[in-house]
Amino acid sequence: MPSSRCATRRPCRCRARRAEALPQPHAAPAAPAAPAAPAAPAAPAAPAAPAASADDARYRRAVLGAWPMMRLNARLNDASDS
Repeated sequence: MPSSRCATRRPCRCRARRAEALPQPHAAPAAPAAPAAPAAPAAPAAPAAPAASADDARYRRAVLGAWPMMRLNARLNDASDS
């Protein structure tokens, strides 16, 4: 049986709150449905990668934390030792 302290403690939600406060890069903006006009034929469009914005970087930092940078530093240190 858990102690009374364990029963009353709640998990920390600060990381979840930070992630909620940042714009979600995968969330599509809601737009009213409008009839589409026929488009004129254009040059074949290559799939363009979305440009990384500062908001995307802040979102990744809030979700991932420092873990990827710690892994990178460890790999760089290992490479410099050998």
